[in-house]
Amino acid sequence: MTRHLFPTILAAAIAAGFAGAALATGEQPISSVMTSINVDAGQRAGEITNVNGSIHIGENSVVGHVHDVNGSISADRGSRAVSLGTVNGAVHVGSGAHVAEAVHTVNGSITVDPDADVAGSVSAVNGSITVSSTHVGGEVSNVNGVIRILSSHVGGNVSGMNGGIEIGANSRVDGELRVRRSDNGWSNWWSFLFWRSPPRIVIGPGAVVSGALVFDQEVRLYVSDHATVGPIKGTAAIKFSGSRPPD
Repeated sequence: MTRHLFPTILAAAIAAGFAGAALATGEQPISSVMTSINVDAGQRAGEITNVNGSIHIGENSVVGHVHDVNGSISADRGSRAVSLGTVNGAVHVGSGAHVAEAVHTVNGSITVDPDADVAGSVSAVNGSITVSSTHVGGEVSNVNGVIRILSSHVGGNVSGMNGGIEIGANSRVDGELRVRRSDNGWSNWWSFLFWRSPPRIVIGPGAVVSGALVFDQEVRLYVSDHATVGPIKGTAAIKFSGSRPPD
C-alpha cells in the first residue's frame, strides 16, 4: 500500500511547491497544466513546471529547473538546464546537453546520450538507467530496474536493489558499487514465495571501479580479467575473458 501511495504524495508535494520556487536563470518561467510544453531551439526560459503533460527542451536552449508530475522530459542536443525531474515519466538527456544539478524520476527510465554532461546525480525509483559515453558527476542509483554505465565516467557511487548493473568496457566509477537489500518485509516474503534470479552484475574489460563492491544480497558477479576493482564484499567474483561473460 505504501509503495502505491508514495508517487501520489510526492506529486502533490512537488505541485504545491511550484509557485514558490526561485528562478535560476533570471528568465521568465513557463508553467502549464494538462498540456505539453515545448521550448523552441535556441530559446531561453526560467523554471519550467508542468502537471499532466510532457516537456520538450529544444536544441541549444537554456532553461532553469524543469519539473513535471505526469509526463516525460526530453532535453535536445546542446541544451542546458539546471535540473530535470519528473514523477511519472521518462527523462532523456540528448547528446551534448548539460545539466548543472540532478536528473531524476520516480516511475520511468532515464537515458543520457553520448557527450552529455550531468554534474549532479542520476536517479530513478522504478525504471532503468542508461548512461552512454558521457560524464555524471554524482551518484547513479535506482531501486527497480537495470543500470547500464557504458563507456562513461561516474564521479560518485553506483547503487541498485532489484535489477542488474553493467559497468561496461572502459567505463570508470570513482565511488563504490553497491547492491542493497530491501528491508521491506513484504518484498522479502515475495522473493521467498516467488523465486527470482539474483541480480546480474557485470564489470567489463578495461572498466575501473575505484571503491569497494558491496553486496547486501545474493548476486551473480562477473568481473573481466582486464578490469580493475576495489575490494569485493558479500560475494565471490566469476572471472571472464573476452568482451562479455557467458549468458
